[in-house]
Amino acid sequence: MTQQDLHECSPLLQAIYSQMDPCSPSQRLVVWPKNPLVGSSCDADYVSNAHDSDSLLIDPEKIPGYEQQMSLLEKNNMLENGCDHRVKVITAKLNGDLAKWNADLSVNQEVVHTLEDFQSLKALWERFDVDPMNGFDWNHSWWKAFQDSGDLHLMTFERDGEVVGIAPFFVDRWMKLKRFRFLASGNVCSDYVDIICDPEHYELCVHQLAKYIEAMNFDIVELDCTKGNRLAQVLQQHLDQRFQCDQREAEPTWRLNLPESWKEFVSGTKKSLRRKINKSIRRIDSGEVTMSSTSEGLDVDSAFEILKDLHTLRFNSMDKPGVFADDRFTEFLQSAVTEFCRQGKGEIVVASREGKPFAAHLYFESKEGFQFYQGGADPEAMKLEPGHLVFTWMVKRALERGDRVFDFLRGNEPYKKFWGASTVPQWKTRLVSKRILPTMVYKAIKLGRRFRGSDDA
Repeated sequence: MTQQDLHECSPLLQAIYSQMDPCSPSQRLVVWPKNPLVGSSCDADYVSNAHDSDSLLIDPEKIPGYEQQMSLLEKNNMLENGCDHRVKVITAKLNGDLAKWNADLSVNQEVVHTLEDFQSLKALWERFDVDPMNGFDWNHSWWKAFQDSGDLHLMTFERDGEVVGIAPFFVDRWMKLKRFRFLASGNVCSDYVDIICDPEHYELCVHQLAKYIEAMNFDIVELDCTKGNRLAQVLQQHLDQRFQCDQREAEPTWRLNLPESWKEFVSGTKKSLRRKINKSIRRIDSGEVTMSSTSEGLDVDSAFEILKDLHTLRFNSMDKPGVFADDRFTEFLQSAVTEFCRQGKGEIVVASREGKPFAAHLYFESKEGFQFYQGGADPEAMKLEPGHLVFTWMVKRALERGDRVFDFLRGNEPYKKFWGASTVPQWKTRLVSKRILPTMVYKAIKLGRRFRGSDDA
């Protein structure tokens, strides 16, 4: 039986093993059909013929993903032949194998609740090859600034004495319900979130996470802006009997696929964009504007102040406060960005004219290339088209070093489509407890959301 098969049918194997009698080597395991013929007189005969004093009856209704898991056992010749298709009998030889298999599938968990213990995980976390917004510095910086938002529930998963996964969560109160959600959720705009895990241990860690969610009796489990459905699907499989799932698309990210050369990229753009790119190149090459970056010696603290001031100036011109109006956000982002720049995982790019900065962009370094997280510009410098100018400089750099993707991240701003980027779906999933109060509250919230025509609840 392959390791992947073991992962996929582990709930079934563990459910079986927990009920088996280790002193009965001849014990047979009978699985009653998921959809019996109601009222059929022969149903009892099938059960009595297969189920004797040395057998154990397994209720498939209590096993998540039963049908898929049974098909895996059948594929691996673990079912007896000659039984009616409505009664599946697992052979006795499993009695000797299950102990070993379940030992292989076992993962221990430890839950971190304090900032001090969080800090101690830095070296372990950095063993995993993850993008900046799934990294230690992003999550730790956020929690330092926002720890009054709830209670830390950061889980580590260990197998054979080695940490194989991390689940960065916290618990807060939402509409008086106890909500379990990722660190750095909400207005921070963390994209592509997931548990941090070796791929071969993903199913095991999510299974353990599901057991923790059940044990803690949370009202809401919120997975905000995950890339793909895998985490939600696996959790739902394990929690289906106690939680209902509400899933919808969140704001997508926008990714620009890059060709092999700058010349090929420019020639392939539409004329309106090509004119802006060529104008930006002339301004840079002529020295009308100068470009500087923290990756090329620009002081990080000074660059961050420029970014903050220009971002705020731009938003204030539109009668909006901007994100830096929240001191906690400023503390969080400055801490994370300082570490990113120090480690080569991020940079701040500043465009100046006659020595005065008029545009600043913050980029992260993902495994695939640059990610544009935030920008700011002087409203009085719009004739210089600061956004297009900085993007021109950065896309050219990306191509020169061989990147094949330029990521604009979340948000439906028109310039992303104008540059030729395509959407990548992200998902917002809420698992809501089937208990009466959480169900009633969430139904009322969804009704209000439909009434307002809003998707922000």
